[in-house]
Amino acid sequence: MIFQDAHVSGHACQEELKLIYSLVKPKYAIPVHGEYRHMRANAEIAQSLGIPRKIFS
Repeated sequence: MIFQDAHVSGHACQEELKLIYSLVKPKYAIPVHGEYRHMRANAEIAQSLGIPRKIFS
């Protein structure tokens, strides 16, 4: 038997995120995992699909 180590980034691509948001239709999206740039990009994708931006103070 031969085993190979398969490693993936764990971060979805833009089209995968759009698909999940479209299927799930969340009221809010709160990116909580990844580097800041990943979370910011995720938030921008959610906003582009009509999920409102909410700032807590």
